[in-house]
Amino acid sequence: MSLFAGLMATLATTLAAAGVLAQGEPAAAPPRGATPDAARLLAVAGELRRGACAPRGGAAPALRRRTTLDRAARSFGDGLPLGEALQRAGVVATQSAGVHLRGARDADALRDLLRREFCTRLASDALTEAGAWVRGGEAWLVLSSPPLPAASGGYGRPGLVSGAAAPDTARGRSEVLALVNAARAEARRCGDRAFGASPPLRVSPALEQVAQRHAEDMARRGYFDHTGADGSTPQRRIDRGGYAWSISGENLALGRMSSREAVEGWLASPGHCANIMEPRFTETGIALAAGRAPDQPTYWVQAFAAPKTR
Repeated sequence: MSLFAGLMATLATTLAAAGVLAQGEPAAAPPRGATPDAARLLAVAGELRRGACAPRGGAAPALRRRTTLDRAARSFGDGLPLGEALQRAGVVATQSAGVHLRGARDADALRDLLRREFCTRLASDALTEAGAWVRGGEAWLVLSSPPLPAASGGYGRPGLVSGAAAPDTARGRSEVLALVNAARAEARRCGDRAFGASPPLRVSPALEQVAQRHAEDMARRGYFDHTGADGSTPQRRIDRGGYAWSISGENLALGRMSSREAVEGWLASPGHCANIMEPRFTETGIALAAGRAPDQPTYWVQAFAAPKTR
């Protein structure tokens, strides 16, 4: 999740955190002039994607609605930057885009606004999942491309990870730590935030145990969220692990991928990237756990913290 400094924000976050990869059916087109709501906004977006905003050479794949992206759209509407809204909602996304539409009085107004302000993004083959939030005369639409395994033939497609089998736990932890510390060693931008080089993180056995428990719980129960099945927040789990922290955060990833793909996905997401680059974090715990789905996706967890000073 994004940075926490002693105060937990309301849950609204990979590849990287990201959400359960559930998909719904494309919504039917709404009647013209209908009062806007989230379903109608998504239907209008789908209609444009198939028609006026379709890429050259044919329509882009149909949009699939995800409840986690609806949550992200609501947080986006509450004022969070898109990257942080996605991360807090538990969204796995290698690519994402969002738009805030004002003056959406009816479906016709939505259609005109989307066509004028968001047509290029609606035409993207990589952005295949969507969520929306409508409040009064304002609407927020979020699109993402989740990191899913490549096709059975083994080739890659935009926005998809390789489908490679995850490394064993010890090697995965070592690889992720090395990649994260290599990233911290160089200045970089995470969305609109600039970070200088940061000192390397050191491993905390307590944080490692906290991360492993959450990874195994998600894998066993088949969910994917910063909020545990027992309602716990990342900070509460760190508390229960006996770690007295002054600042803490968490990154999640889900999919069949290499350690490098997991870290590169985090670095491509502003919120996750900020966790990696945050200079106040000094310690980390990294975990992997294999899911029980047919393709046995790997759940990746990285906990970040700095110990409380007396």
